[in-house]
Amino acid sequence: EAIADKVAEQPVVFYTKAEMLPLFKRTFNAMRSSFSTMQYQIDHTELCILLVTKLMTGVTGRMLLDKANFYQSSCARQCARLHELKTAGCEMRILKPTKAGFACMHVKTWIVDGVELLTGSVNLTHNGLENNKEHLYSITHRETVQQVQEDFDMMWELATPVKESHMRCMQDNWDKRHQDKKDTWHQVHGKS
Repeated sequence: EAIADKVAEQPVVFYTKAEMLPLFKRTFNAMRSSFSTMQYQIDHTELCILLVTKLMTGVTGRMLLDKANFYQSSCARQCARLHELKTAGCEMRILKPTKAGFACMHVKTWIVDGVELLTGSVNLTHNGLENNKEHLYSITHRETVQQVQEDFDMMWELATPVKESHMRCMQDNWDKRHQDKKDTWHQVHGKS
């Protein structure tokens, strides 16, 4: 089903529970030219592989990620998925909002081919799509999609481009965290 066909039907559609993953699959499969996304966490293997496939066929992708979560994600697969997406050509930037304290870039939004907006509470993670109670909206209202694209573009300009040094730092942090977990397990279980 082409995204343009959805536009004519209903400008806002609500999804939850088991309806969300099939929507992402349909939308990503129908993607023809581009995606812009703001993500707090991302590690859903099947959907990331689909995005990599799209990137390798000429789709352009821009991903804006929360800076702290980029370096210290609780998602077990995020580091590997981001490496795969970056290698396939996805442009990435990281953002720390200017407010003090624990401010973060907590948006979960996909703009696909400039005509469809997927947004809500759900991260593109296994937990978000398979276990948690989440909401997701598909919005094809032209002015709304354009407003969100403009907000994305503004945030994109403020964000830091992800370079190879950022990717290495992310990987080093992930490796250290998982080595610490192994060391703790061995201490608890008396293994060497």
